[in-house]
Amino acid sequence: MFRIMAARSVFFYLMSGVLCYSASHQQETLQDCLLAKAVPTSLNSSSNWGALTSAYNLRLPYTPIAVTLPATPQHVSDSVTCAATAGVKVQARSGGHSYGSYSLGGKNGSLVVDLQKFNSISLDKGEPHHGSPFIQTQT
Repeated sequence: MFRIMAARSVFFYLMSGVLCYSASHQQETLQDCLLAKAVPTSLNSSSNWGALTSAYNLRLPYTPIAVTLPATPQHVSDSVTCAATAGVKVQARSGGHSYGSYSLGGKNGSLVVDLQKFNSISLDKGEPHHGSPFIQTQT
């Protein structure tokens, strides 16, 4: 019985180390990719982190791995690509008023793509787009 308990303890100890390495590796991979693609990003060491990660529902205070603040559609695309490469869940945030704290990913460790700089949408009915939406950012 003691051997089984000792084996379980060793297994859980080793797995916790793997999970910690995996999480820090994900964060490093994500940050390197966002930096290489010049995506405006806020990390937990940034001065605006508290304002960007405050939950609407204080009972569900999830902590994202990072928050991107895209200014162009390419920044949004790069944010999603970097998160996929790092194996991180992506959550778009527009208003941030989700009771389930889904605007912060709904769980710890998500990448939040904050769309606060995107302030209008119009529909291009002309050729060759045939009704494609156009999203305008703040200037």
